[in-house]
Amino acid sequence: SSGKKDYFIGIELEMEAEHTTFKERNAIIVSILNDNDNNNFSNLLDWKKDGSLENGVEMVTAPISIDIFQEKVIPIITELRDAGFTSEKGGRCGNHIHISKNVFSEEAQSRLVLIYAKFEKQIKILSRRGTNNSYCRDVLENFDSLEVENSIQIANNQKNKSKCTAINFSNKNTIEFRVFRGTMNTNILIANIQLVQLLAGWSRKNL
Repeated sequence: SSGKKDYFIGIELEMEAEHTTFKERNAIIVSILNDNDNNNFSNLLDWKKDGSLENGVEMVTAPISIDIFQEKVIPIITELRDAGFTSEKGGRCGNHIHISKNVFSEEAQSRLVLIYAKFEKQIKILSRRGTNNSYCRDVLENFDSLEVENSIQIANNQKNKSKCTAINFSNKNTIEFRVFRGTMNTNILIANIQLVQLLAGWSRKNL
């Protein structure tokens, strides 16, 4: 489970390496993983092409805990950064965070939407996403604000949206937070996960 949490997390991080070919990027990744081969990365990390990136790749973790992410994945991200990979430039890259859906009742999922909507302005600032939100549209994009009268409509509307939204419920096994801008700053990556876990914790309480 995710540290002391009773659910797992999954991390997607889009990154780019300017002026490299796919073959060259792959060679860098393989070299770094081989240097850390005692961590069994074949079961921990997957690497995918991403058509939205110019010279990029997407790193995808298996379902893990934040402790494993810090211990095993953070060193890899640090080495990739030192090797010239970036995730901040141009606002093209995202950092998506998944959490297990099965620990959230329907009520908790709705509550999660409403808590996010309540703090959406502040979360967007923390996400550093700027104006590039085509892949993570606002929860309140069709609403002026969150009110008691429209709360059910906001929750239902969000849960019925397609993938490219701030909180994506369309995956079978996970709830995906897509609002965060990509970064190779490992402190920010950890903070993003902690923010998601904070929102998740609130949503599961009878507030």
